[in-house]
Amino acid sequence: MPGSESHHDNRRMRSASPTQSGLWETAQRFYSKSYAGDYIGLVLLLLTLSFFEFSGEPFHQMFTIDDPRIQHPHAEVERVPVRESPPDEPTQV
Repeated sequence: MPGSESHHDNRRMRSASPTQSGLWETAQRFYSKSYAGDYIGLVLLLLTLSFFEFSGEPFHQMFTIDDPRIQHPHAEVERVPVRESPPDEPTQV
């Protein structure tokens, strides 16, 4: 049958080039049907975090308790009202 030969030829042509477009299509299908994008994003975020975490030396500012720049005066009159606590609820025996 002449129609069956062309059918087999098409199958042969499709299976003959898996590296050209089949691999790319397989990767796209895997990426769209799995959490691969999420995992890639997580790895990129972790790599960025580790780069900034381990690449530089942090600035350590020394201070003393007697430093007047960070001291605040004690307020004699409170500006925030203090409410009385509610009375204790009677205990049930």
